[in-house]
Amino acid sequence: MSSQRHGISKFDGVKWENYTQENSGLKSNLFCAPILFDKDNNLWVGCLFYLNKFDGKNWESWTTPKPLDAIWAICDMKFDNNGVLWMGGSTTVSKFYFGKLDESGINIFQEIQKTVYALEIDDTNNKWLGIEDGRLIKYDGTTFTTYDPSNSTLPGSTIHSIKKDNAGNLWLACGRQLIKFDGTTFTSFTPPLISDNDWICRIEFDPEGNTWLGTRNSGLIKFSNGNFKQINTTDPLLTIENIDSDSQNQFSVSIEGEYLTITTTKHIEKLDAFDITGKLIGKKTISLNAGHSCQIRLSDLNMDKTGIYLIKGKGVKESYTKKIIVRY
Repeated sequence: MSSQRHGISKFDGVKWENYTQENSGLKSNLFCAPILFDKDNNLWVGCLFYLNKFDGKNWESWTTPKPLDAIWAICDMKFDNNGVLWMGGSTTVSKFYFGKLDESGINIFQEIQKTVYALEIDDTNNKWLGIEDGRLIKYDGTTFTTYDPSNSTLPGSTIHSIKKDNAGNLWLACGRQLIKFDGTTFTSFTPPLISDNDWICRIEFDPEGNTWLGTRNSGLIKFSNGNFKQINTTDPLLTIENIDSDSQNQFSVSIEGEYLTITTTKHIEKLDAFDITGKLIGKKTISLNAGHSCQIRLSDLNMDKTGIYLIKGKGVKESYTKKIIVRY
């Protein structure tokens, strides 16, 4: 779990552990926004001033470039198909960059006008950049191609997130609109946002192919078969900036009113709920077969309507997976 001022935190299923520049090799506590794991399970953290790598024992860091003595904040980063780490971000002197990590360190690859908020890499190794002013930029290794309202149906709203689906389509969180791009056509979908000052923050897919949207004020929204369903309508001003499933896509949790909906590809017999401190607050015995779903009341696990929780599913011999639920 990342934060803006307090480094990063890890939950092992029993307790939380916080990593900061004071107690670890993390170089900065500030704006630790993008976090990802590589194929060797090393943790990469982008923050203010630094890129950090943690192999579970040792930390390694690289200083972000400081053009004109500016501060570069990394907004998003991804590994390409060759294992090269690419980054997008902005600086304090209104310079905005697309860069990569190589043998000599972090290098600014291209100056981009306006902040690079989102970055995705497709199956053919093209890099796609989501820009503050609503442009979508494609880099194919040689040429930069820009899509904007002048040459496409993009609305010109800030692109906060880009996600590639299994069919190779790109999905864009473009202001108040969810946009699908198949390489030729942009198709726009409008979710039920509750206020004018609202937008889509993040996009994620579950194992069943549903699309999940984290929003600034409208909570969690599910998009399936062309229809939107707002999950958190009972909690106004819910901001979800990150959504994820477990790494094996075996276990997912969604919230609907007073209920948790549990979906699994493995047999689960027990559920444990933990609060943000790692304290076990509730247990529930269930019998959920692989490929099925069930609903559990929040109160059955001693969960309030607000808070940050972790739900852990257990089988006969092992814990298959866990899932963090964030509700504000």
